[in-house]
Amino acid sequence: MGTRIPPLRYSAASIKLAATYNDSKFVRYAGVGFALALFLSGCGGTEGLGRVAGKVTLDGKPLADASIEFTPVDGKGLTSYGRSDANGQYYMMATRTEKGAAVGKNSVRITTYEVIDLKTTLPERVPTKYNTATELERDVKSGSNAFDFELSTEGGKVVNKKRDPGNQ
Repeated sequence: MGTRIPPLRYSAASIKLAATYNDSKFVRYAGVGFALALFLSGCGGTEGLGRVAGKVTLDGKPLADASIEFTPVDGKGLTSYGRSDANGQYYMMATRTEKGAAVGKNSVRITTYEVIDLKTTLPERVPTKYNTATELERDVKSGSNAFDFELSTEGGKVVNKKRDPGNQ
């Protein structure tokens, strides 16, 4: 009275062989697809980056604790970040592990403004013509690049941002 189960047409060995063949085919195609995706995404090292380092001064004195940002003008490539030490020396990092900046023309921003916590900020010491309204550009080449920035407060406006108490 129950439903009748149709007889198996394939042996267990043939089913296992077919599954193994299909799985290995899938793995092979998935592996090729993954490798192709990595290749096309540019994942794999410092291609397209040039090492960038230098010194930042303000009115002839080393500018310590400044944030430096290199952004590709064409919008292609990574934005890189650096921080100057007590002597004004800096180097750029494209990622947490890769030094450099995108090869090509980059807009450069330099600032000392920093939010430490909800109540503390470090004041801006650099005129807007070097940060929010930057006039600085550098052409990064493959290999090593040395860019020194001799900034001046003369003829520039330093703007300290006001903290909005509603955004805490």
